Amino acid sequence: MTSFGDGNGSSYIGVGGDFANVLDHNDYLALVDSTDTAGVVLRAHLILEDFLNIWCSKTSGSEDLFKGPFIGFRSKLSIAQNLGLDSKIFEVLDRFNKIRNSYSHNRRYTLEQSRLDALILLVDDLHISENLLPCKDFSIYIGKTDTATGKNIERNYKYEDADLNKKIIIVFMVLVLKLLSWMQSEFERKGINYTIISDFLEK
Repeated sequence: MTSFGDGNGSSYIGVGGDFANVLDHNDYLALVDSTDTAGVVLRAHLILEDFLNIWCSKTSGSEDLFKGPFIGFRSKLSIAQNLGLDSKIFEVLDRFNKIRNSYSHNRRYTLEQSRLDALILLVDDLHISENLLPCKDFSIYIGKTDTATGKNIERNYKYEDADLNKKIIIVFMVLVLKLLSWMQSEFERKGINYTIISDFLEK
């Protein structure tokens, strides 16, 4: 189960169902464990692309919409916009895609703080869920069981104490929660069937 903190250390949510592929616990453990910033950005980018796949599939009613020749992220983003993706979400995902391209095309690239701050402003400006804190006040919680010892391992990360990798992950996870909330609302408004499995844990 993937868990997300509310910034106060009091509650967490695990999500599955139709969204299980974009909220696979192993992906988030790999993100947090990674020491490679490019790897963090690329994995996060792939997860965001899966959100586009879900949106386009559900709104078009076609499970095979992108079957066949390769369709890049930017093209999928444009298709998603044509299928009703919110313009502010489009802008955030387009900005993240440009950051991803910087890492893909320059192995010595390092994300500038000014560019990260600009992304944070866009994510924070997505007024989708009133319960979510701004990126810089948010924290993430990761829990897993050590297979060797059987002991539970818990880690909590706050933006203010984080290195660049963790800051990117925190901003990305706030975006994921907002995408999840927005898509659920839109699917319900449009009468589109979907499944979601949620587990709330008290800490």
